[in-house]
Amino acid sequence: MTDEKIEVIENGPSVLGTRKYWDDIYKRDNKNFEDFGDIGDSWFGEESVIKMVDWVVDHYPEPEKTVIDLGCGNGEVLLGLAEEGFKNLLGIDYSEYSIELSRKIATKEGYEFIKFETVDFLNDEEVQKLGKYDIILDKGTYDAISLNPDNNLDDENSPINVYPKSVKKLMNKDSVFLITSCNFTEEELKIKFKNYFKDFSRVKYPSIKFGGVEGQTICTLAFKLIDAE
Repeated sequence: MTDEKIEVIENGPSVLGTRKYWDDIYKRDNKNFEDFGDIGDSWFGEESVIKMVDWVVDHYPEPEKTVIDLGCGNGEVLLGLAEEGFKNLLGIDYSEYSIELSRKIATKEGYEFIKFETVDFLNDEEVQKLGKYDIILDKGTYDAISLNPDNNLDDENSPINVYPKSVKKLMNKDSVFLITSCNFTEEELKIKFKNYFKDFSRVKYPSIKFGGVEGQTICTLAFKLIDAE
């Protein structure tokens, strides 16, 4: 296996790919939670949260499995897994305001055992400290990283190129990586990760037709390490 970069057309840079944007969002959401009990918007909608939780429960029903959510936002996916009996849950996000909000919501819901940590997932030293997990989740984080203004496909240290290497460091031969995206199709994700992971499962969403072409607005794929036996 090589670590060569895959040439896929990327979405252009956007404020959605910056830390300031997400800090501002979660500062607002923290205030709204304190004032009104509002946990904030569900990235991609509630259906995507339910489908990810259901997939994990169906394929890895053992509640002792270790789970990490990359870019956990308000922690909604981990809350869903906690409701299903999972205990070894960790959410990470580079926005300290996201982690603050997640902790508040988890405490209110009675799930104080869920751990939340401020971590820059693209920082190698911070990733190395996280260890290995049975299940790695991503709902929209790779999408946000793909919009980072600092991206450059020719630079191996560019955020878009560092991401799969960081995911791989969290995995052992039996781990699964479950990702939900609206910026990339299933085939694009397979191409982007083909040097690192192999796909083995997908979540089905309702299809739409436009101009005679049928497709999905959201995709969720499960991957395993390409060299796992």
